[in-house]
Parts: sequence; structure tokens; C-alpha cells
Amino acid sequence: MYGIASNGLQPRGGFFGGFAGNNTTTGIEGNASGLSTSSTYFVGKFTSNAVTGATQYGIYATAPADPGNSYAGWFEGDVHVTGTFTNPSDEVVKTNVQPLNHVAQQLQQLQPISFQYTNMAVPQLNLSAGNHYGLIAQQVEQVFPELVQNTRVAPVYDSLGQVIHPAATVKSVNYVEIIPLLIKAFQEQQQKIAHQDSLMQSMQQQLQLLAGMITNCCNAAQPMQIQGNNPSMPSIYHEYSLEVRLRNEDMVVLNQNAPNPFKEQTTITWYLPERVQRAQLVFTNNLGQVIKMVDIRENGHGKLLVYADDLSSGLYNYSLIVDGQIVETKRMTKVD
Repeated sequence: MYGIASNGLQPRGGFFGGFAGNNTTTGIEGNASGLSTSSTYFVGKFTSNAVTGATQYGIYATAPADPGNSYAGWFEGDVHVTGTFTNPSDEVVKTNVQPLNHVAQQLQQLQPISFQYTNMAVPQLNLSAGNHYGLIAQQVEQVFPELVQNTRVAPVYDSLGQVIHPAATVKSVNYVEIIPLLIKAFQEQQQKIAHQDSLMQSMQQQLQLLAGMITNCCNAAQPMQIQGNNPSMPSIYHEYSLEVRLRNEDMVVLNQNAPNPFKEQTTITWYLPERVQRAQLVFTNNLGQVIKMVDIRENGHGKLLVYADDLSSGLYNYSLIVDGQIVETKRMTKVD
């Protein structure tokens, strides 16, 4: 069918509509079938020949906005597109805009899978063969219910009007809207990495400062030599007394690992008073490079069992960082 516009009228090459009561209605139904070879194609072609600059549609279809019950298009089989799919995303068509938060934790609850479709449950879906990758809709629904909808599948009748395959309802996943979630999760991960890098840099600076303080202290602690009885030398000795009460409950304690040296495993213990808000154990090699960071999540007495089967022999350090400050660093020795 072919239509020509004149005097500003809108032409229709053909209008296809299906109207019935509660039965399945089809405006256009296309079917490509037959034995196919590399040089044989079965094609139904829809084109638009509007004037340059005008809006053109090869096929224009509308349907009421009723997700799961109304579809502007339904294709049973694969769809190939040489152009692009787009969705309205202009800010003028959006309201109640809210930023996404803690998406990475939610995405970790999803379980990506590989699978093969079966056409036994709902044959009229004509699902494609081969291996596929995706998610289980029921699992997605528990985390992101907005991304799952119940899709109604029409029944199939034979030439006598008898039902061959009854109507069915299957769950579908909106994979397109998972993309913004993945972007946000990536941003959250980058922020976490940047925070850890900043913490490592601060820790390295504090370790260098601590090493410098130890060096200066050792250099200054040289024994004083007194030669004979020199009346011109003032006396530096006098007596005084002080009292102090020490309590483990108020101090942070990092114990030496045991055994040390060790071959396969060793144990590190510590004590954190209630005032401590955040603590970490940081393991570094003899060059100051960070090997592992372990978050300590509870106050009080703690213990960490360290496995080092794959660690080469040598000297290593572990530092206790409390509320962003290095409290103490100890050295452990790995032997073969």
C-alpha cells in the first residue's frame, strides 16, 4: 500500500487494526519462514520517504502505558538493529529526582549466571537456543523490585480456534536500567579506593616520621663520659620521687606476634579501649610497601591468626593504626 500527502494532509499507506472483546488482537503480523540458504532472504520491509527535514518513521506504533499488559511491539525471536536504541532522558520529563546511594552493596546481592532457555514452559515465547548470561528475575525482584515486571504472554490458537498453548505470565528484567546502577557502583568503588590511597599515604608519612624519630632518639642516647673528679663539671644527678598508676583499660596494647620467627603461621594479639572508634592492622615489607590492611571491628581484646605459606622469608612490619594515628609498629620474621 502507498499513500501520498497533499495540502498538508497526513497520508496513510495502510492502517492495520485489530479490535475484539477479550480475545488477542493483532494489527500486523509478520512471519518469515521457509528453507533458507546463504543467498535466500525472507523480508518484510517498512520504509519512510518523507521530505528532507521531516520526522520519519518506518513503523510507528503506540500502546497504552500499562506495563506488563500493553506492548507497542512484540517480537518472538531475535531483533537486529543497525542504529541505536534510545530512551527519553531529558530533565524536563523527570520529577522527584533522587541520587543513588550504597548501590555497590545492593549489586553484590545479585548472582549473575549463565544458562540456556527452555521452551517447554511457555512454547509461544520462541526463546533462542545456545548459552546466555543474565540474572534470575525473582532474585532481582528482592533487591530492585522496580526492575522486574510481570509480562503477560498471549495464548496460541489453532485454525479451529482451539487453544494450543494457554496464556502465561513470566517475569522480565529491565536490564537497561541496571546500567546507571553499575555506573554508581563504580563511582563508589573509586571513592573507596581513593580513600584507601589517602590513608596509605598518610600511614607512610607517619611511618617515615616515626622512623626518623627513632633514629634521632637512638643517635641522641649516647653515654656521657666523665673523666675523673672535675670540680668544674656540674652535677647532673639528684634524687626525686614520683608515683603513677597504670591501667590496661586506658591504653592501647599491641603485642609481639607469637611465634616469632615463624614458618607457616603466627598469631597477633592486641587490646583496644572503648574510646577507640576505628582501628586497623597494616602489614608492610622491609621497604615500607603495604602488603595487607585488616580492619578491626571490635574493641577489647583481639586476636588475628596470620597465614604466610606463600610469603617469602624475610623481615616484615605490622602497625596498629588507631583513629588515623600509628600507635605502635612491631617487626616479625618469616623463615622457610
